[in-house]
Amino acid sequence: MERKETENEGVRISYIKHGIGTPIILLHGNDEDSSIYSVIMSRLSADGFCVYAMDSRGHGRSDNVDRLRYEDMAEDVIQLIRSEDLEKPLLFGFSDGGIVGLLLSIRYPGVLSRLIVAGINLSPDGLTLKAHTALRLGFAATRSDKLRLMLTQPDIKAEQLSAIDIPVIVFHAEKELVKLSDSKTVVENVKNGKLIILEGHTHDSYVMDNEILYELLKEHIS
Repeated sequence: MERKETENEGVRISYIKHGIGTPIILLHGNDEDSSIYSVIMSRLSADGFCVYAMDSRGHGRSDNVDRLRYEDMAEDVIQLIRSEDLEKPLLFGFSDGGIVGLLLSIRYPGVLSRLIVAGINLSPDGLTLKAHTALRLGFAATRSDKLRLMLTQPDIKAEQLSAIDIPVIVFHAEKELVKLSDSKTVVENVKNGKLIILEGHTHDSYVMDNEILYELLKEHIS
């Protein structure tokens, strides 16, 4: 396991590289970092994957910035792909990481071989009322740019999704913080989409339990 860095327009992006084989990029959610994948990295590397687990800008060991934007995060991933000379990696993105994966696939068709996203929304309106209210209260108290990000972004239109021509798997928990309608919009507008409802799970329960996530990913990346 190796800690490395790349740079995008002066912003240093930290990531872990683990294993040898088929490249797979793992992107975390808001206010998290690559450590949420500490167990699954070893499991995937043992299966013949080379895992790249990034710390998004403003998170973990990556540089902080004045204002977070999902589009900039997508460019950071592209920089990683270029710096490591990766050929058609797979990508799994949870929550904010899934949004980044969608934006990357819209902007750069054909760069990835497969995209798996979990707990994603296409706009702030895609959050449930309960989640949106909690974010607004949190932002009023903290003025956190990470909360501002979720309250003001993204803005992904259904027609933009048609540019994605790779297989897309969407995980959606039964007890989600985002609306099912956004997950359905993704699978209905990409060229090859599949929706998987995870019964009994919350927004992050199956992701934080790396063993559950490993079994889910293994089924769709093998």
